[in-house]
Amino acid sequence: MPESIMLKKPHDFVNREGEKIELLCEMDHTNGHMVYKRVILPEGTKIKPQFLWGNEYIFITYKEDNWYLLH
Repeated sequence: MPESIMLKKPHDFVNREGEKIELLCEMDHTNGHMVYKRVILPEGTKIKPQFLWGNEYIFITYKEDNWYLLH
């Protein structure tokens, strides 16, 4: 596989109400890092999430709620 090709896979996030969104994650083979390209929001949603990164985890703040990565 050429290094320029990125593998795409979704990461599910969920909030306290159990609603889910997907974060599209791509592996950048040139540096071996995961790159988060875009968010697939629940149907009818118009507000864009804000991304926050931590050392051991990833979560995003969406509206006034937290969406946590499902492992």
